[in-house]
Amino acid sequence: MRRLSIITINFNDAKGLEKTLGSVLDIDLYAEEVEWIVIDGGSRDNSLDVIQKNSRKVSKWISESDKGIYDAMNKGIDYATGEYIIFMNAGDCFFDFKLIKAQLSNWYEDIVYGNFISSNSKGERELVSQTAQLDFLYFLSRTINHQSVFIRTELVKKYRFDTSYSIVADWIMLFNILKFDNPQISYVNLPVCIYDITGISSVNSQEREFQKAKFLKSIYSDWELNQLITLSRMRKRKWFNWFYHSFHRESVNFWMSVSSKIFSAIGK
Repeated sequence: MRRLSIITINFNDAKGLEKTLGSVLDIDLYAEEVEWIVIDGGSRDNSLDVIQKNSRKVSKWISESDKGIYDAMNKGIDYATGEYIIFMNAGDCFFDFKLIKAQLSNWYEDIVYGNFISSNSKGERELVSQTAQLDFLYFLSRTINHQSVFIRTELVKKYRFDTSYSIVADWIMLFNILKFDNPQISYVNLPVCIYDITGISSVNSQEREFQKAKFLKSIYSDWELNQLITLSRMRKRKWFNWFYHSFHRESVNFWMSVSSKIFSAIGK
């Protein structure tokens, strides 16, 4: 079984696709443990020429219309045979794939993630260090860059992307994995990818927050959400790490139970 499936989606971005595929040398992929899957949305530029030119790297590819980025990513999931999956969209690229590949055989966790380098339209780059303490409560109000995350394939196939959310389906997937599966997680303090932030606007930022709130309100009452946010704020305190990781997800239920008793007493 392959150790890693790289999934790249693309639509009319031949230049970005070439940049992504070009971030890994042929020699880096000459091993049975890595496959690269390209899902093209029926591009009308020269994207297919780029795929053909990089045929030594691309294990599988299709070019057909889809219903958006998350639908395309779900198609990639269907083709994946690796033990882990990483999504590296057209325009984004690996920082040092040789370094990643050298570590593949040492992974046993369900989620492995690292840092990323942001790159804007001016070519300016900045190293962004992600949290070293990733858990369900962190995801209540924050997220991590999905181009720097390797997730066990069985979990990705289990939760997939909810295409009814146009911007935050990647956040929802990780949220559900962290909430329901209590995965083993490893943080690697090195840059995994160069992430192209061109085109991200304040409007998209507002829409992301709106969609996150919509999702959370679909599974929690306002009172439950307030309690979880309170618990999330406590995670910065010194004793919290022991408390949360000693009880794992049961700590959430414990807090909710205690809060319920306290508020019931106040109500009387």
